[in-house]
Amino acid sequence: MNKELIIEDFKKHSSGWIKNFNKGNLEYCINAYLDDASMVVKDVGEFKGKKEITEFWTQLTKTANYLEYSNINI
Repeated sequence: MNKELIIEDFKKHSSGWIKNFNKGNLEYCINAYLDDASMVVKDVGEFKGKKEITEFWTQLTKTANYLEYSNINI
């Protein structure tokens, strides 16, 4: 698979994740991650595995009054 196809596929799947996140459907977002996923949050750190990623999003959404996800960086 070439780089352009990978980026397009990533953007396609991310758009569904973003829409669900902005609707408050955190369960959908968390279930999108594989058990061995890795997520990097700029200026925060790297989260490895579905458990760490779930804890990050759960804690963040509990402490923030309003979040809207609008951009992805590849």
